[in-house]
Amino acid sequence: MLNSVEMFENNNLKALLDTIGKGALEKVNASLNDPAMRSDIDEQMFQSALSGIRQGVTTYEGDPLLPIVESEIKARTEAFKGLSAEEESKMLQLTADQKRIITTSDKATKAEFLSAQPKVSHAGVKAHPKFLQYVNSISHSAH
Repeated sequence: MLNSVEMFENNNLKALLDTIGKGALEKVNASLNDPAMRSDIDEQMFQSALSGIRQGVTTYEGDPLLPIVESEIKARTEAFKGLSAEEESKMLQLTADQKRIITTSDKATKAEFLSAQPKVSHAGVKAHPKFLQYVNSISHSAH
């Protein structure tokens, strides 16, 4: 159950990070779709490529899209810097659906465990009337 809770919390964090990344990508796409900005971006990309060719190494120096992505990510993450542990926990907490899934899974695991015959290898114990009575009682309670 604890592994499931941790998995869901990690999924919630990934979803939050995904929204930040998608927001940055939307900002880049908006910049590329703006004709005025697009011509500036194209020119800066061309100049950056020429610089890379001259130096024999291509780097992100002069990349016109990187500052857009960095500023958008910084703007979107700035709100999270001052969060208290309680606020952070509340932001990543499990949804009602996730709680329901964990509860259902835990109940099924419990029922399976309680209805399973104990793994006993000793023939004398397996043949003992009390063991047989116990096995019989759990097999009837499972139905």
